[in-house]
Amino acid sequence: MCDRVAAVILGTLLVLFAAPSNLFSADAAHLAALQQQLSDPSPAKRAEAADALGELGKEALPAVPALVERIADSDATVRRAAIDALRQINPGPKVLIPLVAKVLGDADPAVAVAAVETFAEQGEAAVPKLINAVKDERTRYWACLALASIGPQASAAVPALIEAAGDDRSEVRREALMALGAIGPGAKAAVPMLQEALHDEDKSVRLTAAYVLGEIGPAAISAEPLLKQTLDGDDPMTATISAWALAKIDPANAAARQDAVRRLVAALRNKDRHVRQAAARALVELPKPQEGDRTAVVEFEKLLNENSPEVVEDALDAIATVGSAAVPGLVHALDHKSVRAPVASVLGRIGPAAKQAVPKLVKVLPGSDAAGRREILFALGRIGDASSPAVPAIVAAMDDEDEDVRYSAVYALGEIGPDAAAASEALKKNLASEDPFYRTCSAWALAMVNPRGDDVAKLTVPFLTEALKHERPFVRIEAADALGRLGPAARSTVPALEAALQDPDEGVRQAAATSIKQIGQQK
Repeated sequence: MCDRVAAVILGTLLVLFAAPSNLFSADAAHLAALQQQLSDPSPAKRAEAADALGELGKEALPAVPALVERIADSDATVRRAAIDALRQINPGPKVLIPLVAKVLGDADPAVAVAAVETFAEQGEAAVPKLINAVKDERTRYWACLALASIGPQASAAVPALIEAAGDDRSEVRREALMALGAIGPGAKAAVPMLQEALHDEDKSVRLTAAYVLGEIGPAAISAEPLLKQTLDGDDPMTATISAWALAKIDPANAAARQDAVRRLVAALRNKDRHVRQAAARALVELPKPQEGDRTAVVEFEKLLNENSPEVVEDALDAIATVGSAAVPGLVHALDHKSVRAPVASVLGRIGPAAKQAVPKLVKVLPGSDAAGRREILFALGRIGDASSPAVPAIVAAMDDEDEDVRYSAVYALGEIGPDAAAASEALKKNLASEDPFYRTCSAWALAMVNPRGDDVAKLTVPFLTEALKHERPFVRIEAADALGRLGPAARSTVPALEAALQDPDEGVRQAAATSIKQIGQQK
């Protein structure tokens, strides 16, 4: 692998660019100083030194080993500067190959990949020489990786990648296919080869082939019969990817989409976490449904009603792992009251990345059942300060007839923080509630939304100090956190916080220690 890393980098450095003339000169002392600066703690200083060495051209040959070290630098700016400098110095492959191989061979894989992606930043200009690297079996693997990073602009590499897909090494075949998938519709010439790859001896290659056919889209329609053959096989992962691919290659086919939805929702019940996650991502990336198509809602209702809580929880977790990409579909699903609570729950798990769902969450809040209202409020809280437009609706929910909904509303305000300061007066009124837990929750929320407000510390400190002894660790943690936000106004609580340093829960101990520092430092 080290040799392949070295070769693909050299192919970009030494072939793509011609070395410029040497316009500068330097003495040994200056060279030594610049080499030393390459190890400076400051990324800006390291990049500056690399730039200066590049300007020296051939006179900087003694600095090549130090520059090669910076190819795997943790900072992207430094990596780019080192690459540019080596291009300008142009020491030749005999010098660079062993140096680059050693450096990237010893580097963390993530850093090595980042270094290769830095070369790929050259974009379309790098493609001709990366094609040459794909043709060389020593350089093929990492050249495929770089081409995948370039994406659709690398379409000229399709013939070379098709050839690379015949490599004896399964990992190389897989990366060649992934590069074709990243190119997308521009890789349509690869469809016949991809159909053959559906029968590859290596499972990962078969899965990748199905995925790439979906990425190519309608131009891969000839693969439909072969993909259908995999749907009812023994491998649930292959069936999951193939169902998605069939919908992608024929996006106008409502029946194909509906069948894919049914299969993918069923895959959310699978015992294999990887299958569940693949199904969740595939659901998100399906073509948009036609007007009135309720297949997804019906299937999701079945999932909720026909399975154990553990299965449902796993399915929701899988959807949440998709992150922001899942949000548009989830927002659409909020229109359906029957699945609103679990959908809101997923949005809450996604957190701040689900901020575009806030307007719809506010809109559907009043018309939802108690479970739906509770989950919507939790979601708004977990989304955080981006939920500030929802504050009036959340304040209104503090008068809800359902106790849990009221608790959820207070929680949401506290999580939104200072952007919910307009709720301060309403929270103050809650401090007179007959419900001790509601009083404590409201005191916490008030301290979170308006820690410097008039009388806030005076009103909340007694409740929060008492909450440091609550039976639930999360309540103790939140109380300690809120006291820290009050700053010096909560100085009287320091003894109680110091006692919390001995709490059996590590989270409470950490929150107490942080709050003691905040109380002492803030002014």
